[in-house]
Amino acid sequence: MRDRKARPRRMKRARSPEQKQRVREAIISVGRRVFADAGLSDVSLRRVAADAGCSPGLVYQYFKDKRDLLLAIGETDQATFADALERTAARVKDPAQKVKAVFSKALRYWNDHYDQFQVLMGMRSRWGVLQAEDDSNSFQPPQLKRAYRACQQPIRELFKTYSRPPLPVKLATDIMIAAIAGVLFIPRHAADYMPSSETVVMGKWVINALLSHWQQLAVHGISTEVVGAAGGAAASRRRLGSVSGLTATDSIVQLAAPRTRRNQTGRINKGIT
Repeated sequence: MRDRKARPRRMKRARSPEQKQRVREAIISVGRRVFADAGLSDVSLRRVAADAGCSPGLVYQYFKDKRDLLLAIGETDQATFADALERTAARVKDPAQKVKAVFSKALRYWNDHYDQFQVLMGMRSRWGVLQAEDDSNSFQPPQLKRAYRACQQPIRELFKTYSRPPLPVKLATDIMIAAIAGVLFIPRHAADYMPSSETVVMGKWVINALLSHWQQLAVHGISTEVVGAAGGAAASRRRLGSVSGLTATDSIVQLAAPRTRRNQTGRINKGIT
């Protein structure tokens, strides 16, 4: 007797609003997984329907095309992500600890939901398709903007406590997001030839290092400048590294150390751990 390939359980047609919402969520869930596994170019709504165990016609009742499904995935995932960050921020009062808590939550969230991370941040071609069909050159769905604000607001609140913020709030937010994205992405995609340490541990060190460095810059009244001219970069590095006589590299490493560790000047390091 010939073996038959197992087929996914067929999705029943929804009748009530609640059933329709569940079907829509199920299609989004399957679509996210398929896009994360196969990438944008190799996926069609027919492929999503096959994996969801329903007819293509049923998928088209909820999403008019692949772009529409991708938008729904992005909005759903970013809303969930923003909810998690906002709840975390609401529980912490101290501005510096709030920054640490929010970005630590972002790190853990994306580490636990890496398929969402891949679809939302790791598929450059997906954004290219969305931008090509959108009038704006800086396409940003509402929930993506909300998630970015949830990352940015704690840094804004922290910098308001400084007499001289060490760098622009947007730049600080972008640096923190990019650093976390790198910690999440590189170990997974370079594992075959570059075994890495545990992702969350590395991410916490990065968050602590950046936050501690900003705190020390603010304490000493040092503000960074975006320098583009030749020769200006060296001057910028000198300004960044002139905290307590440390070089820029030394200050990042040592300011991320435990509270009781002393830096090169012998003064107590007050960076958070």
